[in-house]
Amino acid sequence: MATNVINIDLDGLISKHKQFGKNARPINKRILIAIDEALDEIAEVGLDYARERMKAYGISGDLVANLKAERVGDGLQISTYALNNLGDDYSMFVEFGTGLVGSTSPHPKAGMEGWSYSTSHMVNGREMEGWVYPSYPEDRNGNKWVGSDGNLYAFTMGQEARPFMYDTWLYLSRSWSNIMNKHINIALKEWGEDFQ
Repeated sequence: MATNVINIDLDGLISKHKQFGKNARPINKRILIAIDEALDEIAEVGLDYARERMKAYGISGDLVANLKAERVGDGLQISTYALNNLGDDYSMFVEFGTGLVGSTSPHPKAGMEGWSYSTSHMVNGREMEGWVYPSYPEDRNGNKWVGSDGNLYAFTMGQEARPFMYDTWLYLSRSWSNIMNKHINIALKEWGEDFQ
């Protein structure tokens, strides 16, 4: 499943804006409501942006239909999945790209996620170019093995990276605080008008 998490320090936000003294309880309640409203807006903005990026990369079908945002701890998780005809999720292959084609346009974080381009990988006695990626037992790729580090890996060839999730994460990591501050400032302004 292709996933990105945007971490938002909710405790820090609450502490930063927590009011004390007269009328503290109603304003603190309103700030919590504002944070909740902001998280809803950030989720919607993230989903809209992910859909835009998917369209720009020519991605459609189940990946778009299964796109969702949900709250996870102190943040939001945007994820999607799509199953191929063997029942395997192929969202990560779309995100990271594969094979010779993918080597010319790799994902910005391919190496950090364990993906590496191999120019001399042996498949059935033939040397081939493609991607080695972290695998899992249910992966139906017939060309997988346990590496010297004890982890499972597989080899594939094929498509250019279309990092729609990375693009969405990058966009939200740069814009969530503006959305959050907008909602908190509205709450503080409303509180000031209500309690003067």
